[in-house]
Amino acid sequence: MTSSENWDEQMPHILDVLRSATDDDFKKRDHEAYKIKDLVEDKLKKDAKKSKGALSKHLIDIISVCLDKKTVNHYTIIRRIADVENIHWKKHVDSANEITLKFMEPIDHPDLESDDRKRKDFIESIDEASNRIMEGFEQHNILKKVSASICDLIEYCCRVDADTHYPILYSTILKAKYQGHDKKVAAILDAFVNLISKDDFDIGEHSYTRKRTALVYVLEGTSRHAVESNTLHKHLEYFLKISEECFKHDLDEVGYMPYSFWGEVIRTIITQIVISSHGGKNKSKFIPYVLKLLQCDVEDLEEIAAMVFPALQVSPEVVSPFIDDIIDAFLNDRLSTLPGIKASFTSKEDIIMSRFDEIAEKCEEIPRNEKYAVMQLYSDVAKKYPQRLLPYKEQILDGLDEMSTQSFALMTLVSVIPADRDQFTDDELIDRILKATESLTSMVYYTDQAIAEIGKYNQEKAEKCMKIMADQLGNPTFKQEAMMIIMAMKQLAGSEYIPILAQYKDLILSFKESTLPGMKEAIEGAIDLIEGRSLATVADQVEDIERDVEKLDERVTTTEDNVQQLNETVDEQQKDIKTIKEDTKEQGERLEQLEEVVDETIEKVEEIDHKTLSAAPVWSKDVSNILNVNTDYDWRFLAIRLGYGSEDIRNWATAHDPTMSLLSEWYTTHKGADATYAVLTSLKEMGRNDCVDIIESALKAADEMLPQAPPEFTHPPPVFISYQWDHQSEVKTLKEHLEKAGYDCWMDIGQMGGGDQLYQKIDEGLRGAKIVLSMVTNKYAKSKNCNHEVNLANLLNKPIIPLLIENVTWPPPGPMSVLFSQLLYIKFCTEKKHKKGQPFWPESCFAELLGQINIHVAPNNDKVPIGDVAKKTNEEQTKKLDQQEKTGDDPEVFISYQWDKQTQVKTLYSRLTSLGYNCWFDIMQMGGGDNLYSQIERGVRKAKVVISCCTRKYALSANCRREVSLSDALKKPLIPLVLESMTWPPEGPMALPFTQCSYIQFTGGKNGNEFDEPKFDELVQRLGNHVRPRHPEKRENPKTADAVEESQTSPTTGERTVQSPTFLTETSEDEVTTNGENSEQRPSVGSASKIPMQNDTGGSSVEPKILPEKEKEKASHTTNAEAAITTNKPVPTNMASKTESAPQQTDSQPKKQKKSSTCILL
Repeated sequence: MTSSENWDEQMPHILDVLRSATDDDFKKRDHEAYKIKDLVEDKLKKDAKKSKGALSKHLIDIISVCLDKKTVNHYTIIRRIADVENIHWKKHVDSANEITLKFMEPIDHPDLESDDRKRKDFIESIDEASNRIMEGFEQHNILKKVSASICDLIEYCCRVDADTHYPILYSTILKAKYQGHDKKVAAILDAFVNLISKDDFDIGEHSYTRKRTALVYVLEGTSRHAVESNTLHKHLEYFLKISEECFKHDLDEVGYMPYSFWGEVIRTIITQIVISSHGGKNKSKFIPYVLKLLQCDVEDLEEIAAMVFPALQVSPEVVSPFIDDIIDAFLNDRLSTLPGIKASFTSKEDIIMSRFDEIAEKCEEIPRNEKYAVMQLYSDVAKKYPQRLLPYKEQILDGLDEMSTQSFALMTLVSVIPADRDQFTDDELIDRILKATESLTSMVYYTDQAIAEIGKYNQEKAEKCMKIMADQLGNPTFKQEAMMIIMAMKQLAGSEYIPILAQYKDLILSFKESTLPGMKEAIEGAIDLIEGRSLATVADQVEDIERDVEKLDERVTTTEDNVQQLNETVDEQQKDIKTIKEDTKEQGERLEQLEEVVDETIEKVEEIDHKTLSAAPVWSKDVSNILNVNTDYDWRFLAIRLGYGSEDIRNWATAHDPTMSLLSEWYTTHKGADATYAVLTSLKEMGRNDCVDIIESALKAADEMLPQAPPEFTHPPPVFISYQWDHQSEVKTLKEHLEKAGYDCWMDIGQMGGGDQLYQKIDEGLRGAKIVLSMVTNKYAKSKNCNHEVNLANLLNKPIIPLLIENVTWPPPGPMSVLFSQLLYIKFCTEKKHKKGQPFWPESCFAELLGQINIHVAPNNDKVPIGDVAKKTNEEQTKKLDQQEKTGDDPEVFISYQWDKQTQVKTLYSRLTSLGYNCWFDIMQMGGGDNLYSQIERGVRKAKVVISCCTRKYALSANCRREVSLSDALKKPLIPLVLESMTWPPEGPMALPFTQCSYIQFTGGKNGNEFDEPKFDELVQRLGNHVRPRHPEKRENPKTADAVEESQTSPTTGERTVQSPTFLTETSEDEVTTNGENSEQRPSVGSASKIPMQNDTGGSSVEPKILPEKEKEKASHTTNAEAAITTNKPVPTNMASKTESAPQQTDSQPKKQKKSSTCILL
């Protein structure tokens, strides 16, 4: 009898026992239910795995019965048997739909009314069971087939508003497929609106709860579907109601969260609908809410709202109806709305010009490097109202100093200078304009137009400006721009300064043989102007011609006589001609045949040439003729968009046909469909629709499908690499080494151009990733696209590890500083120059990076070469993390302090650890990519007692207040140590938790002797009430603290130093923030460390040696702190600032908080 037949016989009995069993039955060893549970979870599970799906029906029947029973043990059975490989759901789609609908029933159990622990265990069992089932659906690709049932389940969960169903909603919502279910989407949104509008609706704002997260995911999924499927108009009413409801509640931060549930809901609507590239005019309905959000006083939400108007700059129909409100917001310091004013200029010109002076004066407050939108607006205004811009001359000239605004500033000057040339005659202005060509020679098109307008001031200025342009014309650097220079010289000459232009006639004629497009016409126009071929000259020439015609008339009369004689001769010759015509006709027919043969031969030759000489498609020739013309967006800009460097561009510039050389190289190294897609997308982004039309026409003529985006990943790589294109070579090298180490990586290699599909891919890559690596450089910190990637990763709660691949200040200046100030970086940059394909980082840093990645992503060791060091590192790291999780070795004593007293606290830490106490000390706990607030929160939760090192600055510090408040909320015992003279309890918010605590005075000693007996014995005695040391039989080794102090003293100067990657900066007495709180900074600089870090996240650490039992008594009292003095093992290279901003949740945070009612978002 086969295994399958055996189970067929047993299954009715198994199902009957499970139907009748209760939770108590499963606890009795002699009960049939106990035996059946073991049989199902062990024997049946193993046989199902071997059967390759043959026992799927039996497992599904058991799941169905367990869902009907609704007890902890029944849900546990589901979790243990519903593995992906056990059940082949693809063959049981109908059963999958039935299982899904079984969750749409009320769940009532005595444990729900019991104590918190039983209630929590019961709800977690529901969560695990539903999650395991949904994972099976996803792995077997049946989500689309059960999508209707899943949508119904989502609607049900929103309507019942039960704690038992929010875990089910959380497990289900990310698996939902809404395509083709618009009516069900409307039903879900209706249920959502009704839920949040209830008077008794409670989200549980004390932390990230499953309820909060699940509801946000519901809104995120439905809004994304509405936008991407162009059905926003069908659901617009619901989204507007949700937006209106949000502003009835407080949006501000709650606890550790940067904003409340309502703030997260309105943020989701803004990011998914308004900032999206889809949605059309319907998005204008949300602009009033965006303007409200700009003034909500919640920093994170204001930043989201500030992203709206740059994104809508190409959609004037969305923003122009609210132009008055947008201008008011701009004048009220909401400077990010300026792109909305610029976008509305064409349709709301009269309103904007009526308030232009107010706008222009406000523009002076915008930093130079952010005036791109200002110069765009000024360029539009200058074309119609140049006089209005004269008072703001300096603003326009400031635009010349920034690469991003140079072109618009020069265009503005060309229009403004003629309005009042007296203001623009300064020689320094000319020099300032010419500097724009130093960085990019193609800017000569704009600079020379401006110089030509300045030269029209008088004779002297005209001669000087003409000389400048002539020098440019003779300079080989501007060889490609010669045609534009000649046109500018002609513009300056006009009708008044032609003699000045004539001085350079020979120089202009020297370019007669040039093959540059448009050069011939430019030279002819200049020479015609010099030689006076104007309309007046033509009139004189006509009179001369008329006189000549009269003379010819006389000659014609004489000729007529001669013609008569010739007529007779012609008649005779006509007969001969007729004969010749007949012969010619014959020859013509033969020539036509030859022409057809020649045409066919030419086509074949061209086809052979194309196959043998170039990999570029047939349309390349037509595109080359257009892009070879020097403009702002010619072949060079296309090369940059396709990821080529300056060296490649210089080589192609010397070729006869640069564009053809570029395309040939591109198609030689890339696949056809993907390559064509990248070229098409880049040309669209450049605005070269003329080239796009040629390519699309050629493809249609060839009966080919227009290329689409490359196929998407079924499973996005877990590691997302964010970088700036200047360092693409180094990042490729890092990606190769990470993949050799078993970590698949997502990287935009710059070969797909820009556009919506690229942004969609980045979005999908980030959402699918488990960790984000930020390759930090100065340009990266300033890049708008890189900033968007980092912000999106932060919003998605992705762990971020900054890697410094060039020397930058930390945190880097710019919009990323607030986020990066909370993170720890790993320094990858070295002095040696990077060689292509070769590692450029220190080995220890790469090992640390692998350790940090391994916390969030399991490596695929099948992809690691046998014997590879990375595989060994991965296995050791995984083993270490598993061991740490089993032992649960978390510090039991949390030390809270203010950084001015770090030296003394280090002494305290050394003495306590020497006695066997496992202490949490921030500089010992952190690794690269760690979030400071997350680690502090974990340390407090895991600790059994908290030591507060009190000083006056400690009492004022907002961060220290948070640590004390969290300890008090979690009912952790507090032991205050007073390290300096101060009132007790301390004044301020800490007075309440410290009122009931007796303190220990440690103010008598100096130079690290504050912690001498007998006060220290009192501290040890009070600690003993809550914590036992690891080695209680040992006494303190008095040399430990001294050894730590000696390790911190420079052998050469005797000055106190910290031999750790964290260099400490003292905080001055008056360093207080505007709201009265002390500003604390903990900057870091790379350095080898001699102090170990007890790093929960897999960073380098020094572990105590485990001795056999017989040797324990003989062993020295050396502890972790002492071992740190003698070791040189590397540790994470830095520590982030302890800032006042809210923390970011990451995947590295603990998934369960056993001793707290506070829930944390996983």
